Amino acid sequence: MAEDEFQSYGYPPAPFDVEDLDRYRIGGYHPVILGDMLGDRFEAIHKLGYGSYATVWLCFDHQADKWQAVKVVAASHSDENSSELSMLKHFQNDSDEELEKHHICLPRDNFFIEGPNGRHLCIVMPLLGAPLEDIWREGHDNFVYRHISKQLAEAMAFIHSRGVCHGDFRPKNILSKLKDVEHMEFDELMSRLPRTGRLQVPPPNSDMEGPGPHLPEYIYPCSALQMDTSSIDITICDFGEAYHISDPPNFTGIPQGYAPPETMLSTGPLFYGADLWALGNTIAEIRLGAPLMFDGGIYDYLENLEDMLGPLPEPFRSAWIELSTRMDPGVRSASELPLTEPLTMTTEAMAAYREERLKYKGYEGLYDGNGHIWTDRTLSKEEADLLLDLLQKIFKYNPAERCSAADVVAHPWFDYEDYVPMMDGDIWDMHAEMHGDSTEFPTKYDYGEGGKAVVANVPEEDQEMSSAPQALEEEDEMAPQTYEVTEDPSLVASNQQVPETPSSELESPNKDSEDVFFEAEVERAVILAPPQQHGILDLILDWVAGFARGLLPRLYDGPMSLANFCLYP
Repeated sequence: MAEDEFQSYGYPPAPFDVEDLDRYRIGGYHPVILGDMLGDRFEAIHKLGYGSYATVWLCFDHQADKWQAVKVVAASHSDENSSELSMLKHFQNDSDEELEKHHICLPRDNFFIEGPNGRHLCIVMPLLGAPLEDIWREGHDNFVYRHISKQLAEAMAFIHSRGVCHGDFRPKNILSKLKDVEHMEFDELMSRLPRTGRLQVPPPNSDMEGPGPHLPEYIYPCSALQMDTSSIDITICDFGEAYHISDPPNFTGIPQGYAPPETMLSTGPLFYGADLWALGNTIAEIRLGAPLMFDGGIYDYLENLEDMLGPLPEPFRSAWIELSTRMDPGVRSASELPLTEPLTMTTEAMAAYREERLKYKGYEGLYDGNGHIWTDRTLSKEEADLLLDLLQKIFKYNPAERCSAADVVAHPWFDYEDYVPMMDGDIWDMHAEMHGDSTEFPTKYDYGEGGKAVVANVPEEDQEMSSAPQALEEEDEMAPQTYEVTEDPSLVASNQQVPETPSSELESPNKDSEDVFFEAEVERAVILAPPQQHGILDLILDWVAGFARGLLPRLYDGPMSLANFCLYP
């Protein structure tokens, strides 16, 4: 039976996220259980992930004596002319260093295995970390979101410069890089993997004693290595849908949430603009914490699209009219509507929705559309304007009008700075920083001139002052204490209030002190809040204040939520 011919075993849903057991059939997945030896060389130790046409396993390479990842492709998609192997040949003139620099991950090796479901291509990859969709949900500094987004744009610009489109550019195919894991000791590596367990696969029917030859004996939940994510670099992988721009397809398997209208409505070959659309969706999802487009039916997709970009133009309009007529001959006749009216709602309804949302959400000025994105994250108005400008350049109905990946890389949004830069000799108000001032968010400082971190040096002998709330309350009545800022590559200071000391007498603090509340990172410096003692009433008041701050962006022109986010000019 061909892999695309659906066959259901009738299993109920598993209690955790695993691959669809119905894909274990002739032409489908290869059944793998932990301990299996793939290609007489790679021992399967842990399941890292799965997709529509492959499972991915953490393996120990007994020949090279290191850890690697092996992707076992479904038999129906396994051949020597697969897109991933074609891309490997296409980029063969680019060195590993060049690919690494531009955040591209290609197969290291490949081989074939025979199994009960057919002949399977196995692709050997470097061991990578969690997918991007897991990383941005953890919550990071705003700088990290822009840092990751720029790496994505750089990767796409490099791919396009080689005459190739990725075809499936989305968070699931963007993984974090790991350092120093290939030769890690077994026990240490296992300590970085969560305990996942396994589920025994019962016989598909009562006449069988086991699951049969096409199914695995056990299935396992998948998880990535738990590594430090304070400094995140990503890499683009899974070129299974990639294509040469000289031979573009009319369709790829990219999910609806990242697919452009030319894919959804099959209006012609796909070019660079299709990749750009997916990049824009991915960047928006990273920064806003929510996707711009949601998976659903084609009508939901078009309604979301018109919310953002306005009435559907040609040739998409005619394609949708033809498609909707085939799906439902009794559907409202869209062919008689003027091009200025949306297909999924009336112009009056769109205007009413917009007026109602702007009344409560704010952010006037650029929008005549109706679309909005609900997000827990807030952006300053300056950053929101820059991000909106970038997305408006990407999200165009006409693929030829979308900006290039190189244009995205050069956009000023990536250079937006959340931190207040301080230079050598600047004065830092420690009192205001420790006890709060009139600003909503704590001030954060970046590197000074020449790329060196700036720091207020505090003498060690003054770090032992009491941290009791009473002492802090008394200090609140004192005049603000200031310290001269000097350049220092390590951003370290005490977390307690200290008397003012002449800059000539200041010394570097003990970096091993448990009281340190400053942290230095490779490219930025972030000031963290000092530890304080809180009672139950304090916690309740903090929660109320936090809830109120969440409402304030809708009431004043300050840091704001993109709750009424629309790209329709």
